[in-house]
Amino acid sequence: MSRIVLDTNIIVSALLQPVGPPAQIFVLALGGPLQLCVSANIYAECRVGGGALARWPPSAAQTARTIFS
Repeated sequence: MSRIVLDTNIIVSALLQPVGPPAQIFVLALGGPLQLCVSANIYAECRVGGGALARWPPSAAQTARTIFS
């Protein structure tokens, strides 16, 4: 299994637009042949209610909370 690190911008793009390269990579990382690896900083951005996540659209923020909780 190959490991992949996705930048926060790729994760946000995948959650906002479910069609396109960021979403395809994200899907492969969640349930396919790739293993999603995240740094503590990326994890915190995607999980914490404040900071960058507070600026995300509500549906994307909720999905991120679900995935990274």
